[in-house]
Amino acid sequence: MLPVRGVHYDVGHQYAAAPGQGPGTSRPRFGRAGVAADMATIAGRLHANAVRIAGTDLSRLTVAAGLAVEAGLAVWFSPHPGDLARDDIVGYLAEAARTAEELRAGGGSVVMVAGCELSLFGAGFLPGATLGDRLDALTGAVPAPGLPDSFGRLPRLLNATLSRSAAAIRDVFRGQVTYASAPWEAVDWAPFDLVSVDLYRDSSNAAGYRDALRGYARAGKPVVVSEFGCCTYAGAADAGGAGFMIFDYDPESAAPRLKVPGLQRSEAEQARYLEELLAIFGQEGMHGAFWHTFAGWTFPYRPDPQGPGPDLDLGSFGLVKVIESASAGEPGCVLEPKEAFWALAAAYRSPA
Repeated sequence: MLPVRGVHYDVGHQYAAAPGQGPGTSRPRFGRAGVAADMATIAGRLHANAVRIAGTDLSRLTVAAGLAVEAGLAVWFSPHPGDLARDDIVGYLAEAARTAEELRAGGGSVVMVAGCELSLFGAGFLPGATLGDRLDALTGAVPAPGLPDSFGRLPRLLNATLSRSAAAIRDVFRGQVTYASAPWEAVDWAPFDLVSVDLYRDSSNAAGYRDALRGYARAGKPVVVSEFGCCTYAGAADAGGAGFMIFDYDPESAAPRLKVPGLQRSEAEQARYLEELLAIFGQEGMHGAFWHTFAGWTFPYRPDPQGPGPDLDLGSFGLVKVIESASAGEPGCVLEPKEAFWALAAAYRSPA
């Protein structure tokens, strides 16, 4: 059993959205009662012992982290700098660390996460003014002539930012510190207590996935897979972390369109991926893992072909379906477990 059995929980990632790139926030609505119910579910029904609370708004992070501690969960406090430039990232993380320390000093088990995949989500590391632009550059969807030079400079720029951030965090925070890295980032792990990587298995890295995990272990520190996950359609396991990129967001249309019509919903594939990856993590001696994510708030489940648009839950990594409703819970929606929910609960409940 992994020492850290976690679930990623999104309180709202904010970023600049260009036309045709989808919404500018990953969680438009946020309510304390709904978050409290979610934390009780994560601790009681999913049998997790940790939650990575991620988002941009520090007030939302603080509310969710406090409720997680009340539910008996260890908190990975994971502020998301969005499109901030390098110098601004340091100050933002230092401010977040003060909040994390208040929670830790009050008796909570708290790990401070010094940002997430900053080369992608932050500004000034890779070409592109917005997240969508940088995703296009990384995936080759749009030519980015400066990309090779940017990758050449990336280790120096990123590690300088991380070193400054870690120092600023440790000035005010007395717990463990880590960074949620991307696989393409060559991180100097010296300033950190734990090695963390958002490492999704897909068709491009499946053969070498175990070797990649072992590579992170060579840093000589506990290794945590800070994100892994799969969407909810046949073929999503091969897409891995890019599985959500199945929609075209047309600014002239009220609803997105599937890029590949006819995708088949498959909760079974998502659950199978979860079980396979958790088995690998246990066999490879990982310190922990966080399934990404509890709910895809902007990917509602729409099974009615005559409804307002496609079933967006196809492109969701969530353990639960988000069903638009006027019922209680998260304002405007109710949540319904998928097969992966029960698979994770069974894995985290098992002593073996």
